[in-house]
Amino acid sequence: MVRNATLVLVIAAACTCSVTGQAPTAARPSFDVTSVKPCDAPAGRRGGGSAPGRLELTCQTLGILIHEAYAVFAGGAVANGGGYGVPLVGAPDWAFTQGYLVTATASGQPSRTLMRGPMLQTLLEDRFKLKVRPEARDLPTYALTIGRGPVKMPTVDETTCIARDTSKRPVLGAADPDTGKPFCQTIIRGASSIAGSMTAQELADAIGSFVDRHVVNQTNLSGIFTVRLEFAMEGRGPAAATGIRAPGPDGAVSIFTAIQEQLGLRLEPSRGPAPVLVVDHVERPSEN
Repeated sequence: MVRNATLVLVIAAACTCSVTGQAPTAARPSFDVTSVKPCDAPAGRRGGGSAPGRLELTCQTLGILIHEAYAVFAGGAVANGGGYGVPLVGAPDWAFTQGYLVTATASGQPSRTLMRGPMLQTLLEDRFKLKVRPEARDLPTYALTIGRGPVKMPTVDETTCIARDTSKRPVLGAADPDTGKPFCQTIIRGASSIAGSMTAQELADAIGSFVDRHVVNQTNLSGIFTVRLEFAMEGRGPAAATGIRAPGPDGAVSIFTAIQEQLGLRLEPSRGPAPVLVVDHVERPSEN
């Protein structure tokens, strides 16, 4: 599963310094104290969280950590769930099976996205001796297009809401605490649903979390839309979307049918440039 051309640029911008002449460590955002320990968690018990100045990721594989640092949170501002689907090439088998407990602390109050993006990049390059680079390869993709009927996504009146300030520490909730206005863009991903208010590009990115190819936004829609999409899928979690076409036991339809029936859009097979992360070097970390 892969992401859009925008993500190619985001990953490239995030990775350039770590691949082609790395900047001095002191010049990059980093944690003050880090701990990396191997762990074996029961199925379904992997996860993580963050608090001001502290990041704790429980039994995450290196593969997931690379996806989070260099694709999902690469820019340090807005999370892109579709980044979990970027193909990871050249990583050893243990990178997808061995879990790690990662605990890190930093001075000040860096945002969650900064800690799980640029700061996690620094941690991985230090503790795992990771060298990773982005590439754009010609691969099968999906094109998100307008359907034959009307678009079934109400537009959001942007005069009644406020944009999130991604340069600040994330605010919990759907409203700005200073003005009381709701945030214009609120994206909620469930195990088999996408809901909230978002642009067409953000919708394409969200859909990319659930399908096995990179999704390209070709709707030419502008503005922010209210979205509610429910579908059946086999498997759970990031990139667990191969074979979601079968209806669920509760009668839910595949994501392809749901996009057409519930949103008035279409998800069609296509082909084009898509981002890939290539691992040139990695080592198992020393435990501490």
